Amino acid sequence: MSDWIEYAERKPESAGAYRWRLPSTGTPGLFVTFVAHMRLRGAGHESVVSPSFDYWDGYRLLLPQGVQWQEVGGVTDVKWHGYGEVAVEGVEPCACPYCEKVPVLKGAKRYSDGTLSHGASPHEYSSWWLECCSWARTPQYKDPHDLVARRDDAIRPATPTTNWIKCSDKLPPIKQKVLVYRLGNKTNDGPFFAMTCGNEHRPWRWLDGDRCDITPTHWHEVPTPPTE
Repeated sequence: MSDWIEYAERKPESAGAYRWRLPSTGTPGLFVTFVAHMRLRGAGHESVVSPSFDYWDGYRLLLPQGVQWQEVGGVTDVKWHGYGEVAVEGVEPCACPYCEKVPVLKGAKRYSDGTLSHGASPHEYSSWWLECCSWARTPQYKDPHDLVARRDDAIRPATPTTNWIKCSDKLPPIKQKVLVYRLGNKTNDGPFFAMTCGNEHRPWRWLDGDRCDITPTHWHEVPTPPTE
């Protein structure tokens, strides 16, 4: 893909779809990219080719500060009056666990009374959400980075802090409560809670201090309990 071109230095030469990069005014600090059209429009007594997110104040055409553009580099189905392929730099959600697709970032401009404008330019979006299958639409957030971080943390499976450790390799600290397991030739035992006592020949004890007659082959740290 080509480098970004400063619109103030060189404008696209013809009407059509282009990819745009703008600083966000709806969520300051973000850079938003999207596909939109250069189209022919009236500007006072003349007709000019201008981006679909411009604004006519009655005297001149206005554009946001810091507009950049580049060629789309392929066929797009974005209509001349619409926006497509909206993205926020640095926002990359993981795939949905239900449909296994990467969700689409959606947004709208939220007014002070809570109403949403779905026709606003993506650089004006102040409310963001993700969509893929019918199971996985997210709540709306002002900051899409916060949205994706919370969503991805919620759907990623919890991973244990350690793997099972062979007792022949290492024993846990004395009197530390751990999960233990005995992997036998014909039968297995566990998992169950136990602790070590420091005895070289019979190191394992039940949590009440009695000797454990089952000799574990593996142990695992106790997972952190839930907080909600």
